[in-house]
Amino acid sequence: MKYLINLIFLIAVVSLPAVGEEWTLAKCITFALENNIELKNKERKIIQAENEILAAYGSYLPTVSASGLKVLKESVSSLYLPGPGGTMMEVEMDMLSNYQYSLSANLPLFTGGVRFYGLKTACAQRDIARQEYRKARMDVIYAVSEAYYNVIYAGLMKELARENVKILEEQKGMVEAQYNNGEASNLDLLQAKVELNNARPDALKAESGYKTALMSLKNILGVGEEALLTVSHDFNVDEKRGLPEKDVLMDLALKNNPDIKILKKNSDIVNYSKSMSKGQYLPSVVLSGTYGQQKEEWGQDWEDSYNITLSLQWNLLQGLKRPTGIKNLSLQKDILDDTYRDIVEKTGIDLSMKLEGVREARERLNAQKTNLSLAGESLEVARAGYQEGVVSLLELMQARIGYNNAKAGDIRARYDLNLSWLKLMKAAGILEKEEAL
Repeated sequence: MKYLINLIFLIAVVSLPAVGEEWTLAKCITFALENNIELKNKERKIIQAENEILAAYGSYLPTVSASGLKVLKESVSSLYLPGPGGTMMEVEMDMLSNYQYSLSANLPLFTGGVRFYGLKTACAQRDIARQEYRKARMDVIYAVSEAYYNVIYAGLMKELARENVKILEEQKGMVEAQYNNGEASNLDLLQAKVELNNARPDALKAESGYKTALMSLKNILGVGEEALLTVSHDFNVDEKRGLPEKDVLMDLALKNNPDIKILKKNSDIVNYSKSMSKGQYLPSVVLSGTYGQQKEEWGQDWEDSYNITLSLQWNLLQGLKRPTGIKNLSLQKDILDDTYRDIVEKTGIDLSMKLEGVREARERLNAQKTNLSLAGESLEVARAGYQEGVVSLLELMQARIGYNNAKAGDIRARYDLNLSWLKLMKAAGILEKEEAL
């Protein structure tokens, strides 16, 4: 028992992040997929569905049963037979042999399509289980990716908020010095204090946001709150990535979106059920055989007996069960068809929205890059002017704050672009197949 506890502890330690180790997005996704309980349960459901397929194949095999008995006590029948001299003789007869056993086999030759469509239904249900597993995997990948991006974004914003507080503290100290020298008014000092006091809550909020984002990522990964987890410090944005056409994405969604594929499989199952219901109007044919042996006393020889039968059963009338069942299945098929058309239409609209989100995020990122470049130039000019004495320290600090604000806009645009691509790929059902684009 002690060895088992130590082994479990060792596995847990190995699985957790090493101190100071940077976890990439790919590593976080792999860890989450390997340890997610819901995914493991989905895998078990796939195995259950595959077992149902084996059971459906088994319906083509004969059923075999064996039985045996020993008569302990039975009633005896008496028969009166003519005897010599016109007398009647009483003869006692039992109807069962004292010892007997039999082996029986039944093989359905025709069941109206029940076995065939039952097998196809089991295969369709396995496909549904696989699509539900794919959907769960994409949900995990999306959740981990979004949480990972949130941590990066919150970390960068936390650093900017700290830097803004530092700049405003320097600004306040400078204004105080100018005020003491009579170079700044009381209003200037109050404004510097107000700006600093406004920045401090923002810094606290950014710090709390980073901690919350990190705890959310740990929760999704399934690691303890005390685990030391370090993520990347910046976004990896592929700015040259081409934007796919709507028709290409729609084709990919029809082929890969789990919800669409599950609906199609459910529609197939209804068709199979309808075919089985129609098959109930047909007769069923069963081949049966029995072989047995029996004897009266244990010391006697066994007597053989066997029979082979071919039976036909035809349910000519079962009330209104069959026709109403077929009508209900037809209505269910109409429901699924309408749902399928509706989800396809909504998927097209959703893809258009996601495409527009990516397009807008790309354009905003380009605009923010230009804005950041201009803010950087402005900061360089302010620094040069300050060194030459033509720009005050206050103006230099304002330029630094402007640069930080532009940097915050750039960070937000990069975050939104990554998230937009993530949403687009999930809507198309290709979150694990990026090469399809």
